[in-house]
Amino acid sequence: MSRRTWWFVLFSVAGLSALAGVAYGVQPQAQGFKNIQVLQDMTPAQIQMQMAAWNVALGVTCFECHVQGDFADETRPLKAVARNMVRMENALNAGPYFSNSNRKADCYMCHQGTRKISTAP
Repeated sequence: MSRRTWWFVLFSVAGLSALAGVAYGVQPQAQGFKNIQVLQDMTPAQIQMQMAAWNVALGVTCFECHVQGDFADETRPLKAVARNMVRMENALNAGPYFSNSNRKADCYMCHQGTRKISTAP
């Protein structure tokens, strides 16, 4: 399976799972995840879909921020960095430039598929 096909399948399954969660009234953080600090309003399926999107937008794997086998573990410093970046993205989207726009700030806007930004925004 090509990488492009794999991502399509991943996003399709995650998207359908998120829709199913909404349709059946799954509560945010219902069952499963621990130590969620900035994605509290998302269902588990939506969180998984967001994590997959970050993998693409930043060119990273899950284990850049998470400890394998213990996703709630706080020992990886990039986890705190990622949370701060999500807070920054949320603040940008609530501000005057993006609040009334169809376009929203996201990781890819600056990172463009790489962990480190190559040029200043």
